[in-house]
Order: sequence, then structure tokens, then C-alpha cells
Amino acid sequence: MRDVDDMSRENALLRTRNEHLVLQLADAKQAMGALAHGEVDAVTLGTTSSTPLLLEQAQDKLRRSQATLTESYRLLEEAQAIAHVGSWTSGLLPTGTIQWSREAARIVGAPSGGAMPVASWLQMVHPDDRERFDQATLEALEGRTDIEHRIIHPDGAVRWVHNRGGIERDGAGLPVRLVGSIQDVTDIHLAVQALRTSEEEFRQLAEAMPQIVWITRPDGGNVYFNRQWMEYTGLTLEESLGEGWNKPFHPADRQRAWDAWQLATSTLGTYSLEARLRRADGVYTWWLVRGVPVLDPAGAVVKWFGTCTDIDAIKTSEATVRTSEALLRIAGHAAKLGGWSISVPGHRSTWSDQVRVILEAPGIADAYLGTGARVLPPGLPPDGRHKHRGLRAGRHSVRRRGADGHAEGATQMGARHR
Repeated sequence: MRDVDDMSRENALLRTRNEHLVLQLADAKQAMGALAHGEVDAVTLGTTSSTPLLLEQAQDKLRRSQATLTESYRLLEEAQAIAHVGSWTSGLLPTGTIQWSREAARIVGAPSGGAMPVASWLQMVHPDDRERFDQATLEALEGRTDIEHRIIHPDGAVRWVHNRGGIERDGAGLPVRLVGSIQDVTDIHLAVQALRTSEEEFRQLAEAMPQIVWITRPDGGNVYFNRQWMEYTGLTLEESLGEGWNKPFHPADRQRAWDAWQLATSTLGTYSLEARLRRADGVYTWWLVRGVPVLDPAGAVVKWFGTCTDIDAIKTSEATVRTSEALLRIAGHAAKLGGWSISVPGHRSTWSDQVRVILEAPGIADAYLGTGARVLPPGLPPDGRHKHRGLRAGRHSVRRRGADGHAEGATQMGARHR
């Protein structure tokens, strides 16, 4: 498909041919008139009996050329309207005029298809862009120029335009005029500005978060970290970009983190793992690393967003609890001391392993006990349930008979916890 510039050049060529035919026709008419009035004879003019036929042919050729030029202009205007790109021509002097195409006139807010003094056009250029525009005009006089700038419509509206222009020369290479195109790009600039504003708001939010925030390309190469990453790891942003994110991982976690990331990027699944990251002072602490893909409407990955959350305190607490539970089991076994609890809402019991040993009922499981004053451990052998008194709050004695028939006693203590 031909672009607007190609059609403009073709129109200029047709216009030149048309002007040449008009001149030929004028000469022919002048010669025929002189011949008819006896001012010259046919020999002087070099005319023959075929001159009227030649004149008619020239007129027909001119009509066809004009029709072609008119159709070309119509197609050019349609193309400009569809593309929202107009064309203009201007004299070389600031005192001259600038001629707008219909679409160009609509873009700049000028009378449709009309001319405007160059001085008036210069006044429409936004004051903050005037210096750049003047420099672009000088570049156009030397060859070609390409600039985006703002203009102020007669109604005060500010619009962004993409203006391209260049010098047109005659056959002798002398400059004749400036020609160019103009396009309204206001919507593009507004979209870019909105994107920049959104990115700035995201950065402010990311920098304010206590978590580490990161962004990667679709292929997984990192392109952004908030300052928390640099402060924690001691790495610079340049050291962290690309695949540098893997450097702070604990040697025992590094391959696992890499494999999990490769799996997530290949399946578009959620990236999630707990791993140790090296702090700037060389100490490793635990972090929860999570990332999710951002997809376009077609389902292709645009980027990955992720966070690293400090879970070292949770990990330390879990280890402490596990250690305490192990010590409690050891102490209970040595002292033959078991523990149990019953939740008031729901009446669900929890039994330690040592209780099962004391009651010689390894099948006891945590279970719903129902309501009532007496609570018996579920899972006891049917022939042994009557041998045990209920477990209640306070201090109570429990007598049981072992498998050998020997009666033993045990003390139960309980208290309500609020």
C-alpha cells in the first residue's frame, strides 16, 4: 500500500504535468487566434491543416490529466483522513504563507484547506517548544527535519503534533519551498504520560514496602529491584540484574531456587519457595520468595512480579517449638508424665504419647469427646474402659489394671485455661 508521502509526490508530479499542458494549450489557443485574425500565416507558425485536430487532442489530454489529478487529490485526502496525517507546503520566507491540506487544517485548527500566514502559524507553536521548533525549521531548510511539539488551537486547547518537513528544489537544484506532513499524536503522549505516572506510583509503593520487590522480563532476567534488595544483600543494581539475583542464595538452596524458577517460567506457574539469602554482613536468613507472571490478552508473559518476605523469625520460632516439644517428650518419658488438653469450644481432646503409654492404649487418637462431666479417653479397649475414672479438671486418682492383672494407680491433674 502506498503511504501518504508517496501519494504526495505523485500529486506533485501530476500537478507539474498539468501546468505544462495548460501552458501548451494556452500557446496553441494563442496561435489559433493569431491565425484567425490574419496576424500571422500558417507557414510562419509552422501550422498545417491538422492544427485544429492537435489542439483538440491537447484539450482532451488536459481534461484527462485534470481528472486524474482530481481523483488523486481525493484519494490523498481520504488517506490522510484515515491515517490522521495532513500535508502542508510553505514558502521559504517568514513573511510567506503556509498551505494546509484538509486533514492538516483539522489537526492545527485552521480553516479547511485554507492558507495561513507563516507568522500566524509560528504563534500557534507552544512557547516552551518554540526554540526547538525554530531549530527544526533551520534543519528543514538544510535538508529534512523531524520533531514532536505542542501547538495551541484557537480555542486554547493544547495538542501534540509530529511534524516532518524538508526542502523542495527545482530542476536546477535551487530551493523552491518547504513541504511536509503533520500528525496529531496527543493521544499517544497522554498514554505515555499515564504510563510514566503509573510507573512512578508503583516505584513509590515498592520503595515504601518492607518487602523486597522485583520484576523480570518474560525470559526471567531481572530488570528491577527496590532499594530493600540492595540494602539487604549489599549488591548493586547492576550486579543484581539479569541472572545476578541467584548470587545471594545459600549454596544449599541455590540450585533448588534455580530449578523452581525454571519450572515456573516454563509452565507459567507461581514461583514459591523458602530459602536462605545472604545478608550484606555474610549472615544467612530465611525468606519466602514468590513470583507471578503478568499476561497479555493473548496469554503471553509480559513480565514477572515478585516479592521476598523475611520469615527468619518464624523459622526460628518453629525450630524453638520443635526443640521444646522434643525435650518435653524426653522429660515425660523419663518421669512417666503424660499431658492432655481439651478445648472447651468443640470439646476436642489432645493426648501426648506418654498418656497412651500410661494408659496402655496405643490406639488412643485425638477425637471429639462430646459433652458431660466425665470424659474417657477414646480408643481404649472395650474391656478396659470401666477400669478408668473420668478425666476432669482438678486433681484426681486413676486406678487401672494392667495386662498382668496387677492394679496400679496414677494421679491426674487438670486446670481450666482461659
